[in-house]
Amino acid sequence: MLKRLALAAAVAIHVIFRPVHASEKSIRNTVLSLRKLSDDGALTEMKVILGWLLNTRAFLLSLPPEKFTAWAGEIHRLLANGYTTKKELHTLVGRLNHVGHIIPFSRHFLHRLRRPLNSKWNRHTKSFTTAQKEDLQLWLDILSVAKQGVSINLLTYRPPRHPLLE
Repeated sequence: MLKRLALAAAVAIHVIFRPVHASEKSIRNTVLSLRKLSDDGALTEMKVILGWLLNTRAFLLSLPPEKFTAWAGEIHRLLANGYTTKKELHTLVGRLNHVGHIIPFSRHFLHRLRRPLNSKWNRHTKSFTTAQKEDLQLWLDILSVAKQGVSINLLTYRPPRHPLLE
């Protein structure tokens, strides 16, 4: 049974796409790549998808440990320096916005970090205000929550099923 399940993805791909015919005018590769299928299509309980670690057994979506380490280290470095460049800030805001996808209300705390991106930069760097430093400290806690994982049940919207609410 398990062997049949392992081949199910290959059969599904083969059935959906038409095969390459020798008389075709446009040249294209075959759709099914066994090398890719063995890596990405293998049955597993944990898989990184679109930058998130999906744990199907625990039903959690979490930030992969290597991203947590890199992003938290970047915040610690910026807090220690007390200043940032426009490019570093733009990258950081993008990364924190990525975390905001699974913790939606956390995006509120990006406002003060985004504000300098839209203002004029007279020098190569800008110093952080006290409020921005506090927001960065809060983002370290939010990153820790994202690393631990958020239940997929909290990420999907389901309309209420009560007769009085319909």
